[in-house]
Amino acid sequence: MLRFAYQRLLLRPAALGLLGVVGLSCTRPATTSQRLAPVPDFSVLTAAPAELVGPGTLSTEANEYNPSLTPDGRTLVFARSKPDFQDAHIFISRMERGQWQAPQPVAFTDGRYADSDPTFSPDGRTLYFASDRPTAGRDSTRRDLDLWQVTWNGRTWGPPQHLGPDINGKGMELGPSFHEGYLYFSSARRSGHGGLDAYRSRLVQGRFEAPENLGPELNSKASESDFEVTRDGRWLLFWSDRGNGLGGGDLYAAPRTETGWGAAVHLPGGLNSAQFDFTPTLSADGQWLYFGSMRTAAEGAPANVLNGQSNLYRVRLQTGKAHASASR
Repeated sequence: MLRFAYQRLLLRPAALGLLGVVGLSCTRPATTSQRLAPVPDFSVLTAAPAELVGPGTLSTEANEYNPSLTPDGRTLVFARSKPDFQDAHIFISRMERGQWQAPQPVAFTDGRYADSDPTFSPDGRTLYFASDRPTAGRDSTRRDLDLWQVTWNGRTWGPPQHLGPDINGKGMELGPSFHEGYLYFSSARRSGHGGLDAYRSRLVQGRFEAPENLGPELNSKASESDFEVTRDGRWLLFWSDRGNGLGGGDLYAAPRTETGWGAAVHLPGGLNSAQFDFTPTLSADGQWLYFGSMRTAAEGAPANVLNGQSNLYRVRLQTGKAHASASR
């Protein structure tokens, strides 16, 4: 298991192939008005088994990661790539009769370029993602990923929009997530504390401002990426390859404090394994945590699926006696 496997998506040029484009204008992101249970306290989670999501359909012998759900939980997007995160593209699937349907590339896919790290906005009307597709003012020889968004107009996806030079630096940007007027993401720009660092940028009058580093309380000399703020704003979920983990990357949660974010809590068994666990996201009701993992053991998984590439998993969150220690 390579410690920085996920970063390879950007550190090496993608072996870009051709992938057919399938329009899914009938698959409309939906919202929900149901009353939601409180978000669990991540400092007192208990170990629970991880379930493979969509075995043989969503989770296959390919490399799948970065799941994100619409508010009603019936539409899911994720990234799928070749080994070592090469030739990445975004796929979408719809839940019908209790089963995830065969995923298709999103309608704005361009097989010449890599698209990765899809994340729905809380209302399901905007999809943020990372891509190496060209844009005005960007050197055409660069193949690192910038942050983009695409909106939903009620019938079809709109054209992808580059988020601009203020938020996109000369280094790589990954793992976007939007919460209460701020876009959270990771970047390897020189102003950071280590590999990938946590940043956020405020949306003001339709434009994202210059991002701010979230500081040494959250960022370490290692990498932190793929951030998601819980809907109540009390916790920030992410993965890191800091030294106290179980594998090449582990899942963490940092509590909000009066001044920012506190020391991160290492999440318990089921969520973390001896392999690479990353790209966490919560279901809208806050009761399930979805993520990608390169673990090689899962109950009921087809033999060809657990081949060392990443698959999609989920764990029902359960609380009990405090178990985890703070970590930096």
